[in-house]
Amino acid sequence: MKYTIKFIDGEIWNGGNIDNSHWNEMPNKNIVGINFCLGEREIELANYSSYNLLMVHALNIFSKQNTIIKVILLAEVNKKVDKFEFDFIHNNLHRSICELNKEFNNKPTSGWKKGIAIDIPTCNIF
Repeated sequence: MKYTIKFIDGEIWNGGNIDNSHWNEMPNKNIVGINFCLGEREIELANYSSYNLLMVHALNIFSKQNTIIKVILLAEVNKKVDKFEFDFIHNNLHRSICELNKEFNNKPTSGWKKGIAIDIPTCNIF
């Protein structure tokens, strides 16, 4: 996993990886767009009001270690959330839409970063 953020002032910021996303270390600036790579899949998002990144962990009962089983990229506009879930167990990417504040198990999440919606939201998945 890797991702790149483009801010309104033109700065490009490279995020972390699967072990440490560095999401909460991101500069506090409006996001214009995100380029997010998960394995061979790539997601480009732009013109959303806010963004969030969730890492879902599970305890491996054999090794007793936490393992990331899912990465969820969220993008909100007009109180609707585009949800991109990459499941490492099944090696697939699923896209869905939900209401804001119901984005994870029908509950709100923290860690949202401000975006800027100056046009129609765009999403490209490769």
